[in-house]
Amino acid sequence: MPLSDLQTALGKLIAARASAQCLSSESLGWLDSLKLSPEERTWLEQLIDSPGFDVTCQIQRWWREMRVKSMARMTLALLKPDQGIELVSTYLESTPCPSLFLVPEALGFLEFVICASLKIPHLEAVAKFERALLMAGQAAPLSSKQMSEIAGKPLCELIQSQLPISIVEFSAPPEKILGALMNGQPLPESQEEVFPVLVAPWLPQLWQPIAKGTGNRESGIGNRESGVGNRILSRRVR
Repeated sequence: MPLSDLQTALGKLIAARASAQCLSSESLGWLDSLKLSPEERTWLEQLIDSPGFDVTCQIQRWWREMRVKSMARMTLALLKPDQGIELVSTYLESTPCPSLFLVPEALGFLEFVICASLKIPHLEAVAKFERALLMAGQAAPLSSKQMSEIAGKPLCELIQSQLPISIVEFSAPPEKILGALMNGQPLPESQEEVFPVLVAPWLPQLWQPIAKGTGNRESGIGNRESGVGNRILSRRVR
């Protein structure tokens, strides 16, 4: 029988158990869609009750948890310890392993946080910001020609282009929010005013505040440095 089908079955079983799903002979009907011999099917059904299988699943769950904690630090820093533990656990139990690489796992977790719509001040904005940083950090470097084309372009044109850029809106000055997270200080109160930031791979620290009054009419894209952003990104995005 094809080795690939046996590998697929084993991988799905590990992912399911690592996500705390209950595995039993009755829940393995999906194995019928694979080209497995009767001996292989019996071996897989027996495997799920073995100590070695449990250890393998625990290792995968631990590895996924470490990936989330190491790549979504700003978002988790905004939560109380018990909130962070519960949110990570819920994500792992409800979301199959998307990839063996760090960034896809972190993006999946951050998307999970954003969609959860938790009523926690600044959480959604910070999660969106951290997600945008990861995406910008993974983008291919722009050529000098592309950089020259970007210079001076209105922001509205850049948003409508295929460039990997994001605008994230904060409800308080982003420097104060990020600085508080970095230093373990109380977060600033939310304000009625919106504080938008641009996240793009060509910016020195991958992000910068959008100047008031520019909106989508002017570019507002300069080379402004952000000391807070630099310190945070030195820990987060390489």
